[in-house]
Amino acid sequence: MNIKPIKTELDYENALSRLEVIFDADKDTPEGDELEILSILIEKFEDEHYPIDLPDPIEAIKFRMEQMGYNQVDLAKVVGLKSRASEILNKKRKLSEKREQMLKAVFADEPRIEVIAYEGLTVEFCKKIGAGYMIRGIRTVSDFEYEKAIAQMNHALEPEIESIFIVSKPGYSSISSTIVREILKYNGDVSQFIPKEALAFL
Repeated sequence: MNIKPIKTELDYENALSRLEVIFDADKDTPEGDELEILSILIEKFEDEHYPIDLPDPIEAIKFRMEQMGYNQVDLAKVVGLKSRASEILNKKRKLSEKREQMLKAVFADEPRIEVIAYEGLTVEFCKKIGAGYMIRGIRTVSDFEYEKAIAQMNHALEPEIESIFIVSKPGYSSISSTIVREILKYNGDVSQFIPKEALAFL
């Protein structure tokens, strides 16, 4: 076994050729050991010279929407407003100060929950604060498809951060921010649909 560092394209091509020859080598044999070491060297060279860009979560959403024949209007049905869908697709959506204060009021008596506003990718924020899990609520099939695309891309970006989906109770599955806003628009009573602490912010 004569293995040298892979420093040039010629070294790389020779290593690939040798890899093809010993690809089926048995483990714990001289050729098996050579295969293992050669694979590591090839991977290191490829990482340095042929890096693969990690997928962007928003681009993943756009790709999934294209696959399913969805447009921005369809996304708006999921997230509530067409303007919000536009903000998401253009990576401009962030937590408003009013919504931040509302969430703090809702969870004021829960010491285990901290409300923090942030900008950028959620997975990057999780990494910053040392969070290992993201918990997402699922009401409908469209929610699942939407969240699944994001979860898959987040996993590609940060494999150690897991997404956990929690399905809503049947009685809550039909409630959406769009419907609540429509009721509010016509001065309807929404107290049964949202936490009482949030009413003061509407």
